[in-house]
Amino acid sequence: MKEALEKTPRGVVELPLSYTRRCPKAHVALAQTIVPQIKALDEAPEGIVRSMTIEKAVQEMTPGDLVLCRVNAELLGVAYSLIKRGVKAVIRGRDIGAGIIKLIEAAEKKTYSKDLRDVMTKVREMTSDKVAKLREIPNQKGETRALAELDKLSCIEVIAEDVANLYELKSFIQRIFSDFDDDGKPNQSVVLGTVHRTKGLEAERVFVLRPDLLPHPMAKKPWMQQEERHIAYVAVTRAVYKEGRQGELIFVGVPPALFGSKKLAAL
Repeated sequence: MKEALEKTPRGVVELPLSYTRRCPKAHVALAQTIVPQIKALDEAPEGIVRSMTIEKAVQEMTPGDLVLCRVNAELLGVAYSLIKRGVKAVIRGRDIGAGIIKLIEAAEKKTYSKDLRDVMTKVREMTSDKVAKLREIPNQKGETRALAELDKLSCIEVIAEDVANLYELKSFIQRIFSDFDDDGKPNQSVVLGTVHRTKGLEAERVFVLRPDLLPHPMAKKPWMQQEERHIAYVAVTRAVYKEGRQGELIFVGVPPALFGSKKLAAL
C-alpha cells in the first residue's frame, strides 16, 4: 500500500503509532517514564506542567477544565467546593451515583429512620460487612471491589459533612452525577472523574488530584501494579494542545518531579 501511495500525486506520509498527535512535549516526557516508546511530534509545543495546592486549584478551576483522581472521594470534596463557589461541576459516572444512592436507600430501609446520623451509621456497618466478605476471597481477588466499596463510603462521608439532612444528601449526589446531555456529554462545567472514567476525555487544562495515589498504595499484586501503570499513563496524557494553546497539566498537592519517576519505575 505504501508503494502504491508513493506513486500518487500527493505521495504518502508515515504517521507511526508511537507518536502522539495531541500531547505536548513536556507531558510526553512524563508519559515516557511509564511507556518509553511514546514520542511527541517535532512541531508539538512544549506544554505546561506545574503544581499547586488544593486550595489554589479549586480557585483556578473553570468550566471546560478536566479534573482527575485515582479515587472518587477526593473528587467529591472538590466538586462541593466548586459548587459553593458558584462554579458548575459534575462527576462522570452515572452508575457510580446510582450505586451510592442505592447504598444510602438500603441503609435507610434497614434503620427505618430518616435521620442522617442513623443512616450513616448503618451505611458504615453495611460497607464494613461487605468489605470483610470481599477480602475473604482467596488470592486478593476481591480487593479491587473492596477498595471500590470503601471509596463509595468515603464519597458519602465527604458529602454528609456539609449537608443538613438525608434529603439534601441524596439530592446533591443525584445532581453532580447526572448533569449530562442525552449523549453522555457534560454540560458546560468543570468535569471531574476517576482516571478510569475519563479515559476517553481530554481538555486543554487538566488537574490531577492526589498524584501520590498513583500507584495506589493498596496495589500489591503484579497484575494490580500493571493496572496502576496504565492508569498513570492515561492521567498524564489527557491534556491536549490546540492551535495557539500549549496544553496544561497541573498536579494538585504533589510537585510534578515526584510523579512518574522512581515510584512508577519501580513497579
